[in-house]
Amino acid sequence: MTILDFKQSHRAQVQPPPGARFIRMSKNTSTTPGDRLEELDLMIDNMETESQEIEVKKILDGLKGVQEGRVVQGGVWISYHSAKTTMEKICAALQQAGYHAEVFQNSNPPVTGTSPE
Repeated sequence: MTILDFKQSHRAQVQPPPGARFIRMSKNTSTTPGDRLEELDLMIDNMETESQEIEVKKILDGLKGVQEGRVVQGGVWISYHSAKTTMEKICAALQQAGYHAEVFQNSNPPVTGTSPE
């Protein structure tokens, strides 16, 4: 299992499972007035291999507004700027690439266990 981590503060708090590798990515995007940093947890049930995890990381890293996150087996945690992207755009980008992305938890509006479809 690969853990693709691009949030520095989680490294100190979470111990990876034995054999897990961290691949860090980070974007330096500035916030604009009225912009909020939101969090999104997605379940991706058909992301099963290391190469698929890396592909999901690349998709998310290429989206404008995605600030940071963590790709783990079967899912992803994302922090994003609400003025630059939306939960729907993030899910659509993953679905366009063939992944079944479902919302596990979203900070705005507070939602748990729903799909944006």
